[in-house]
Amino acid sequence: MSAKMYHGSHKALDIIEARPHYLAQGKKVVFATPYRDIALAFLAPWKDQDIDFGRINKGKYYLSELKPNIFEKVFKGVSGYIHTLSPKNFVKEPQLWGPEKISYQDEPVLNIEFIPDILKSLKGSSIGMKFHPKSTATLVNKVASAFLKKSKLNIEVSQLMEIPFSNWPWEYKKLFSDLLKSDTWKSYRKLQADDKDILNWFRWGGWAFTMEEWLMIKRFLFKQKTK
Repeated sequence: MSAKMYHGSHKALDIIEARPHYLAQGKKVVFATPYRDIALAFLAPWKDQDIDFGRINKGKYYLSELKPNIFEKVFKGVSGYIHTLSPKNFVKEPQLWGPEKISYQDEPVLNIEFIPDILKSLKGSSIGMKFHPKSTATLVNKVASAFLKKSKLNIEVSQLMEIPFSNWPWEYKKLFSDLLKSDTWKSYRKLQADDKDILNWFRWGGWAFTMEEWLMIKRFLFKQKTK
């Protein structure tokens, strides 16, 4: 038995009241999970057609955007509270999803943790986050534009997109390397994406990279790290 159970809510509560639910045949229940990070994902309401939540082959849990920018719309800047409960009354029923348990009575709250920004907390949690390609493509172009403005290179993102990577001058490649090593980009690289996913992000943003060019970029990045 877990030493603690966690219940997420948009407001702080002293007692989590049991409420009727169809998964308990209409009986009054309280839902909770032994995983604090999973409770994070339920601090704000979302729909199954917007976000997918699950795991593959008993691996880590993940949230996946099914629509562009839905994570920002649902979680960014939104606060909530994670309530710690005693595990004593919680049981696992066969109709429940993997990390869920229920109690058939009201549950007193042992501790409350305030979460000021759910999206920020999710990015720092054990939950994998898979962003829609269009969401990440938007970020790529925003970060690229910011880097180009700070640089002394006289070129726009739209112009850079049209030049094959193999023809880029060294200073362009170095700038792109800095872009992909930036803190903003790194926060999105937590997504467990493979090369095909990343390539699609750039293509959504209008970049005409081939897989061969993306692998060339990776080799260039590796050389920069070893210098």
